[in-house]
Amino acid sequence: MSYDLTIIPRDPGQDWDDALEAAELADDEELADADPAVWARITARVRELLPDAVDHGDELDDEATGIQVECWGAEAAVSAPYWHTGATAERVMALMYQAAAILAEETGLQAYDPQLGEAVDGQHLAAATALYAATAATIRNDAR
Repeated sequence: MSYDLTIIPRDPGQDWDDALEAAELADDEELADADPAVWARITARVRELLPDAVDHGDELDDEATGIQVECWGAEAAVSAPYWHTGATAERVMALMYQAAAILAEETGLQAYDPQLGEAVDGQHLAAATALYAATAATIRNDAR
């Protein structure tokens, strides 16, 4: 299980549900590899946040946080497993929101937090962090 942020095309005025449905219906050709120049910029910027992230071509993985950043031609995502609570959860969520903002800026797509049903925006970071930390704590307690 992971906390996921989705970065997809969204037309002005289009609601998120319609944008998500359109992204799901996009054919495989639209999900081609990211433009190499765009991916190079994304990689450089994300590595400022996650300097140990390993580049797998269209995916960056940071072992310490579990954060994964992926980018295809018409879609991108940021995710992290529910490993962290407390101050570490705050740090991980802040890094995820920053990475999603980088993806949105570099691709021209829009970043969405499906767990909250809101755009990825600093004003929603506290609510996202609370939800992430609570879910991580529940998973930990269930595992005992």
